[in-house]
Amino acid sequence: MTANTSRGTDPATAADLHIHSCLSPCGSLEMSPQRIIREAREKDLSLISLSDHNACANCAPLIRLGEDAGIQVIPGMEVTTVEEAHVLCYFPGIDAAEDFADFIYDHLPEVFNNPAKMGDQVIVDEFGTITGEIDKYLGVATDLSVDRLFEEASSRGALVVPSHIDRPYAGLIAQLGFIPDIPFHAVEVAFARNLILAEGFSVLASSDAHIPELLGAKRSLFPGDEAPDFSLLKRALKNRRVITVYDDT
Repeated sequence: MTANTSRGTDPATAADLHIHSCLSPCGSLEMSPQRIIREAREKDLSLISLSDHNACANCAPLIRLGEDAGIQVIPGMEVTTVEEAHVLCYFPGIDAAEDFADFIYDHLPEVFNNPAKMGDQVIVDEFGTITGEIDKYLGVATDLSVDRLFEEASSRGALVVPSHIDRPYAGLIAQLGFIPDIPFHAVEVAFARNLILAEGFSVLASSDAHIPELLGAKRSLFPGDEAPDFSLLKRALKNRRVITVYDDT
């Protein structure tokens, strides 16, 4: 599946690479794998990534549903560093993602979730049936620095992309005051007016959707008719062949 860019008729892969499911305590319970795939199809997305906070337990069912729907799913996570900055990690496969999730879980504090006060953290299957919950609260910082996170994720083949660097909360610039000298594969910018902050980097635009209606509202386009997959994302970021599409311009 390809999507035409708004700048012409040349083919391009349309991607939303920052989506939260019902596993994230701040995510709507409507954000099941089934619903995410349905929204992605309706919005002509052919490449998506599930990037729940500090966990990836809903990636596997989403990948299976995506295969049936012709939508490629990159397993991901949005990790909170000790500096309280959010960083996206995209993995070449589910095994690497799940190995990293186990590592991250061990670096979360012993703060346990109270769904009534903190939000649900449910694991669901392809049919939307709840199969479990994650005990530790996922909405807190790990004890990993940005540098350590980059090293650990990269060692598993991940692409590491600081989230919404221009936001006043949980963005790298807000938390550190600058973008550190780390070879990030790209940065995510939340608003088109702030693209100047990403000078020198490949840039991704994504929805950061926590509810179904926002999925695909912001997206990235990768020109060409290559198969939409992790390899395409890696090449596009390396060669800075990304068109960002925002809803604030």
